[in-house]
Amino acid sequence: VSVCITDAGGTTQARHFGRVFQGALDNGYLVEAMQAISLRPLLAKQLVFHFDCQLSIYIFRLFKNGQWCRVEIDDYIPCNKDGKPICCKHEHFPQVFWPSLTEKAYAKIHTRRRERGTAGGG
Repeated sequence: VSVCITDAGGTTQARHFGRVFQGALDNGYLVEAMQAISLRPLLAKQLVFHFDCQLSIYIFRLFKNGQWCRVEIDDYIPCNKDGKPICCKHEHFPQVFWPSLTEKAYAKIHTRRRERGTAGGG
């Protein structure tokens, strides 16, 4: 559960963004990194560069090979045959799904894809 504090102006601010649990994928290192990020809400907010909930488009900022990269994803979360997400999830999933989308963006940026027209068949 998020722990909140109230500043002098009466504004409530989150002190952390809750717990992140590992899914079926073998990437505990990434889940632990997101757990650390969730303790610093400003860092968690900086992961998302831009989003449009109406269009289901999210652009994440991730650091790879010494530079910041922008990764565009949709909000589809892969699930197993029982309908449970295979990726990591927040303790309040599905209402809060930033860890799942972050993992999806991370997977996208680290997946090699062939360019169109380069696979046989002419």
